[in-house]
Amino acid sequence: MKPVVGMIFKNISDGIEFYRAYAAHCGFDIRLGSRKKSNDSTVTWRYLVCNREGAKNASMSPDGDIDYVSKKRQRVSRRVRCMAHLVLKFSGERGYVVYSFEDRYSHVANIGPTTGFKLYNQAVGGYSNIGCTINDVKNFTRDLRAYIIGADVQMLLDNLYPICRRNFAAFGDSVSFDATYNTNRYKLVFTPFTGKDNHGKLVTFGAALLSSEDTEAYSWVLESFKICMDQSPSMLITDQDPALKKVVKRAFPDTRHQLCMWHIMLKVTDKVPAHLKKDKSFKDRINKIVWNDFLEPVEFEKKWKEVMVEFGLTEVSWFKSMYDARFDWISAYFRNHPLSGLCRTVSISESANSFYGTFVSPTYNLVEFFMKYDSALDAQRHAFDEMNSIDESSIPLLKTPILFEKHAANVYTTKIFGEVQKEIYSACFKCRVMSIVENMSRLVYKVDDGYNGLCEICSGRTVVLSHILIIKRFKVRFKRFDVGNGVLGYLVNSCAAVDENKILINTCISEFYACLGVVDGDKEKMSMLLRRVRELNFFFKEDSVEEQTQSVKEKLFSDFYGSAPLPKWMCCLQIL
Repeated sequence: MKPVVGMIFKNISDGIEFYRAYAAHCGFDIRLGSRKKSNDSTVTWRYLVCNREGAKNASMSPDGDIDYVSKKRQRVSRRVRCMAHLVLKFSGERGYVVYSFEDRYSHVANIGPTTGFKLYNQAVGGYSNIGCTINDVKNFTRDLRAYIIGADVQMLLDNLYPICRRNFAAFGDSVSFDATYNTNRYKLVFTPFTGKDNHGKLVTFGAALLSSEDTEAYSWVLESFKICMDQSPSMLITDQDPALKKVVKRAFPDTRHQLCMWHIMLKVTDKVPAHLKKDKSFKDRINKIVWNDFLEPVEFEKKWKEVMVEFGLTEVSWFKSMYDARFDWISAYFRNHPLSGLCRTVSISESANSFYGTFVSPTYNLVEFFMKYDSALDAQRHAFDEMNSIDESSIPLLKTPILFEKHAANVYTTKIFGEVQKEIYSACFKCRVMSIVENMSRLVYKVDDGYNGLCEICSGRTVVLSHILIIKRFKVRFKRFDVGNGVLGYLVNSCAAVDENKILINTCISEFYACLGVVDGDKEKMSMLLRRVRELNFFFKEDSVEEQTQSVKEKLFSDFYGSAPLPKWMCCLQIL
């Protein structure tokens, strides 16, 4: 019964009836769309569309005000811009050919109670297993409406809050707040609070329907959110709405408020002089400064001022105001705030709005909207459970011999570990120590990728690491996963001191893995490397006056791995 491109019908009526029967089987109705005729009045093109294709035209006043309310009786439109269609093209004596066919429709199919009852009969294996009659199915909507009268709000609270509160307690450090529209019949503004879970996926902490986007409405929703969750988020990301900025400071005094970088950068081309609007060099310079995660605050301020002077923007008020507000949107000033690197824009809110758009429709009343919103949350939580199941039943493959990667595999979820593993692999095989200088109580390492920026940690830079012997900690100046990202943080060293022997060992290991990273994938070069290593191994053994004792071997093993080798009997048990 399903149409296919190339299918032929003798006349146009047969094609229309065929598509009508197909639509009825799938649970939607069709409408005759536009058509084209030739000079002899022969229909050459015929468009058949879903009856919910398109959108209702907005009422407009004589003076062009689109918000004008017509005095005529308001009618509800069922059109939701559905794209399902079939196009018939005249092909001479052959008849009409299916030129285009789209089988995906963007709304719930209305199969009706009778068809639904029959389908359920097939699913459970007979009418005796259904447990209700056809009249019960027909009266379900009536009974549902009668049941929720006077209790719909309480039902919403009882159903949504416990899980939302639990999610906020676990993942509510960084929250994005943004509004979306066209989700219900009453044009109420839908404002979800969105964050990221431990898999890097969207998680909804709550949502509100607002009648307007003014100070009073925002104040109510933020205060209500704080009461529901019993606490404020550590960081809140929003757009540049002036009303919202005032309310956040008053409602969440202890919350770090960050403005969306993406929304700010969208305005750049509108604020610069005309001759800079198409200047690619200016756009590249400003983007490199704003989106650079590695710049320190002092470096950002210096480079921003240089660009302003070079392109003659020192007197442009918008750029002055953005520089003055740099503490509210530039990443360098959020680096030391925990988990600030999870999101710098409201892009996760945009993704959430797109996600909810697949469930809700501008035609829904509040009850219908709530039911679809609840379904969206169920889908979101089901995806979270699936990711947890994958983590519990799988073991990530390790790519390096170091224990740090093994530890990370046990700590992080599969999705996040994949990102961390890329950095560990790059640091292990593509970074190398350029120099080690002792300065008072510090050992300063200079690390470079050495291979034209292939390393994702360094990105072609020379990275400076200061090892403070007293407090046993590495501090990295340029770091991919810092405290703000919440993934790695500072590297901690368990050694009390670093002697020259360990420095040489670490340098040799670094150089070997760097060399291995270069020849990886080239069998000829890898064979050459293996041959040279074996030659050196043979040379050093022959040059040695006496064989190394077992104690010396154990010391080398301990220096390399950080622990003594296992006894032979324990190794045998592991093999068994």
